[in-house]
Amino acid sequence: MERVNSGIEGLDELIQGGIPQGSSVLVAGGSGTCKTIFCMQYLFKGAEQFNEPGLFVTLEGNIKNITWNMQSFNWDIKKMQDSKMMNIYRLKLDSGKNIEEQIDAELDVIAALVKEMGAKRLVIDST
Repeated sequence: MERVNSGIEGLDELIQGGIPQGSSVLVAGGSGTCKTIFCMQYLFKGAEQFNEPGLFVTLEGNIKNITWNMQSFNWDIKKMQDSKMMNIYRLKLDSGKNIEEQIDAELDVIAALVKEMGAKRLVIDST
């Protein structure tokens, strides 16, 4: 089984060399347990160390706050965004409209972003 190096120090050793390639991974925990930071580190280190572009999709998060959190770890998100190695996208859902149609449209946007940037890593947060 091929594995993807997470870039998160110590993690790959614990999980037999990395995340199984092509797998979906659920990161679960209570509020404040660093799930978002963990996932952002996976994307950032993937771009920085392995030249693997990544897309972070959030339903609830504020893009400015997410970016600020990354900068507090000295992760240069702007450089990654400028070089098309990372992108943060916030879903646009309106409770007053047909939710199924909105989700279909948003999935099309996400697919287009993945294709455009050649994303190898995808994180969907706060679903």
